[in-house]
Amino acid sequence: MTHIDRVLAMALSVILVSGCASIQSIDSSKMDVIPVTGLLSEPERYTPILVSSVQEKKDLIFFIEEGQSVPMKALIVLPMAEHRSSDNQILFRQDTYLLVSQSKIMVSPDGQRWADLNDAKAHKTLYGLSKGFLSIGFHVTKADGPHFTVHMGSK
Repeated sequence: MTHIDRVLAMALSVILVSGCASIQSIDSSKMDVIPVTGLLSEPERYTPILVSSVQEKKDLIFFIEEGQSVPMKALIVLPMAEHRSSDNQILFRQDTYLLVSQSKIMVSPDGQRWADLNDAKAHKTLYGLSKGFLSIGFHVTKADGPHFTVHMGSK
């Protein structure tokens, strides 16, 4: 796994859980912001920045534009089964900033107001999210045969 893969996997693999709301102010215009479109199209340009930031333990901020699709790999490990890889895309419906540090991952709609990725109450404040859901199903159809479905989202 490359440095880019590790950073993106860490940033995109955390699932929201409840916590107390805490919006922090961080001005991303005073920091290096890495556009994910550039990272995907020109990895050789951004790899040195990523490597030096990780080695120097600097915070990284990624910017994902509205409408941008980013590859997403899923890993599910349960006592009775495991799912090793899945190549899907996650489509962003609005501009999104991700701050990745040694101790936390934060998300922002504007690069100024930030919420810890694990702080569901702060996400409600920043994004207007309400209750979330997780649905796991097992289906058998003539067209697809037996398969599992996972549906996660917010109302």
